[in-house]
Amino acid sequence: MVSVSVLVVMAKKWMSIIKLWSFPISAIPVTVGTALSTDFNLLLYLLMVVGIISLTFAANVLNDFFDFRHGFDRPSHTNSTKRVNPLILKAITERQMLVISAAFIILAALCGVYIALIRGPLVILAGVVGVFAVVFYTAGKRSIKSLGFGELLIFAIYGPAITASSFFVESGTFSYVALAASIPVGIVIAIILLANNIRDISADSDAGLRTMAVRLGAQRSRILFRSLIVLSYASVIIFSLFRILPFYSIITVASIPYAILIINKITVPRNVPQTSPQISLRFALVFGILLVTGILL
Repeated sequence: MVSVSVLVVMAKKWMSIIKLWSFPISAIPVTVGTALSTDFNLLLYLLMVVGIISLTFAANVLNDFFDFRHGFDRPSHTNSTKRVNPLILKAITERQMLVISAAFIILAALCGVYIALIRGPLVILAGVVGVFAVVFYTAGKRSIKSLGFGELLIFAIYGPAITASSFFVESGTFSYVALAASIPVGIVIAIILLANNIRDISADSDAGLRTMAVRLGAQRSRILFRSLIVLSYASVIIFSLFRILPFYSIITVASIPYAILIINKITVPRNVPQTSPQISLRFALVFGILLVTGILL
């Protein structure tokens, strides 16, 4: 009989492999898009959340798989601030990684098919685009990530694509309001990846990986990080004052003190914390919760 301690160790291993901490990334844009709709179907909302989370986990696993295959993640990274690839630690095999990523993609596809039966074939098209992004984010030597477009892809997918799609799934229509809301949402989620890449500048540069942070350099990447946080608030304030978004969306400014704390943690010290992506995700989650609250008010 398997002991509780063994189960705990196994659970921690798999949570690390799929990066369980990243699941709120998926819930934020889905919830914002759903909150903007006057219609609400709990089942459709849950299917969207499960589908997007599944694609996110698949992307996380494939990211490690291809980074290992392409030599971007190396054993020498055990002595750096970069998160160590589970394949280097021999915590999982390449075949297992492919199987688990395929399983997550299939689960997302099943959710998409059910939604498509209600909302039509456009949902399938959106799903195909999502799977394409998941695979080709890191697949190939000249992947989206290696070309330095990772943050732009994350903004486009987790901002306009998912937020507007979630509104469409609930209401059956598209809305410029959902597109407006998607801009700050996409920004605060994109900075999670930017924080990760700022942390990994040295290791990624040594491995020949040309992320946006590597191309810009540490100083300009930190400036970009601060600028994007300012832009996320500016967009909400402008859209709220001009009533493009519900006026109470402006309560997101209540999180500015927390944003200043995040900026100080990520961009001030010489050595960026290893947990910088998680730190940035917590900011995105606080920002998203306040935005949803303002929309509902």
